[in-house]
Amino acid sequence: MKVFKHSVILREVLVDISEDDDATVGVNLAGHPAVGLLVPILNDTPTITVEASIDGTTWVPLKDSDGSANAIEITGGAAAFLVSADDLTPMAPYVGDIAGEDGMLVRLKLSAAQTADRVFAWIALA
Repeated sequence: MKVFKHSVILREVLVDISEDDDATVGVNLAGHPAVGLLVPILNDTPTITVEASIDGTTWVPLKDSDGSANAIEITGGAAAFLVSADDLTPMAPYVGDIAGEDGMLVRLKLSAAQTADRVFAWIALA
């Protein structure tokens, strides 16, 4: 029996939320599908949603296929954790283009401002 070894190269994109803020900066994942999101310890238990923008100024929540609910909704809290690729699949069409130009920007929006700086890590296929 032959054993095939495959290597997977991951790309990490760090984004932060400054103290007293409730949203990260927007990032263009440049054609790299998100396979995880590392969520830091957060104050309270805020709901985290994903927003999208084409211009970096106007942000809209990423909705499910019929537009009735947020496509991704994560509850943060007192422990850091990893969000799996399965939970991020609604983002697949919004990863931008390979060159990283003219792509959709995505950001995280929290329902509560944070009392200290927080750093999230998008984990994407390189």
